[in-house]
Amino acid sequence: MASDMSTPEQLIRSGAITLSVSSDDLAATRAAFDKLAVGANVTNQRKEEFFGIYGDLTDKYGVSWMFAVGNAQ
Repeated sequence: MASDMSTPEQLIRSGAITLSVSSDDLAATRAAFDKLAVGANVTNQRKEEFFGIYGDLTDKYGVSWMFAVGNAQ
């Protein structure tokens, strides 16, 4: 998966990657998001998008995460 959510400056500064979690299991994805959201910077709360449910955050350790659940739900 590719993402355009980072600017070149962010990549140079952090040198980090973004982990993407895609699933058909809404409950499991919600639980993982909620656990990682504790102490995190939630950039986008989970919400319905044209392709399904999406949310992203940077956890308390500085790791970026994207969560997506497809429209099958």
